Amino acid sequence: MTTEVTAGNRARSADGRFISKAAAAAAVATTAAATPASELHRKKHAKKAEHKAAKKADSQKSAAKKAAKKAERKAAKKAAKKAKSKSGGKKKK
Repeated sequence: MTTEVTAGNRARSADGRFISKAAAAAAVATTAAATPASELHRKKHAKKAEHKAAKKADSQKSAAKKAAKKAERKAAKKAAKKAKSKSGGKKKK
């Protein structure tokens, strides 16, 4: 039974009725007790794997961003070097 805690002393049950927070806690406790340990273990690991995948995706995203910035800097440096060589560079007096 899923419950959603609302403001004050009430919680909303899965079927939309308002119930007391104590009843909601009891419902959650019975659900947890009825759930086998292997199921809880599986859920925990699924959540862990999901978090790990999200972290990896975030890491890859930032690495791609970093590589793009590096390439941009390199291209700018190359363009500046080319412009300098075209203009003849520094003139000797």
